Amino acid sequence: MSQNSLFSVLIHLRAAAAGQINSYAGYLAHAAFLDLLRQVDPALSQTLHDLNHRKPFTLSSLLDLEGGGRGGPEILRISPTRLYQLRLASLSPEIFNTFMARFFSLEASQLKVRMGELLFQVVRIEGSGDSQWVGRSSFEQLAETPPARAWTFQFTSPTAFSLGEQDWGGRKFSLFPDPGNLFDSLAGGWNDFAPAGFLTIDKAALRQYVEKYLVVSGYQCQTELIQFKQHQQLGFTGQVSYKLMEKQPSPEMLATLNRLAGLALYAGVGYKTTMGMGQTRCLTGAVKRMKDE
Repeated sequence: MSQNSLFSVLIHLRAAAAGQINSYAGYLAHAAFLDLLRQVDPALSQTLHDLNHRKPFTLSSLLDLEGGGRGGPEILRISPTRLYQLRLASLSPEIFNTFMARFFSLEASQLKVRMGELLFQVVRIEGSGDSQWVGRSSFEQLAETPPARAWTFQFTSPTAFSLGEQDWGGRKFSLFPDPGNLFDSLAGGWNDFAPAGFLTIDKAALRQYVEKYLVVSGYQCQTELIQFKQHQQLGFTGQVSYKLMEKQPSPEMLATLNRLAGLALYAGVGYKTTMGMGQTRCLTGAVKRMKDE
């Protein structure tokens, strides 16, 4: 196993009783994951809690994959007769290897997590199979991604790009799938968590290249709201296609764009990816037809 492994897994949960939960309450999933990690590795859980910069994992809100997704625009109704999921994507072998090793050393029935008023039992962890949201790779494998000149991304939870604090006292966000913001976010994740010195990306040069040559070639998006503990945040969801317009693309930049497209499954995109936002994956290396074509 590569020491620089990337993983995306589904944690399957069963509720102890019926109830309901806000389907985009990502902060509840974040707290539940840290509590789950605390049960198997208290030191690692505290370390991740205390980090005040980009964290080496992404996390979905509570999912109802049996019901086709979140289960509704606002409220997810919970039944103890079916399974629900949290998707954990790790950019750190320490997180995944420690968590999984400790998990398999325990009885699954010992692991319980609370989300709001609801108590869940961990049933199993799915790391392979037919789901398009599970996967395993490494930075080295992504570096060998076959070249493509067009990509389609699925943004399955509200995604927003923070443009920083403004002089009027608030934070400004972009709610459009601008290719510059998309690949800038992915490049930041690559530089933060790839092995030291391994294909470090010049973000300024990449941004300049993307803004000149990469265009949005099709999209179906809408804005949706995600609930945090003390505020709400808008983001966009949907499907977006991008196309590289340069006639003879730079081999270096083309390779960088393709490896970053593959990283999306593990790194997420944009703001608050550890609290359910920015759940993203590249669907294909070719522009997919939009549903209304």
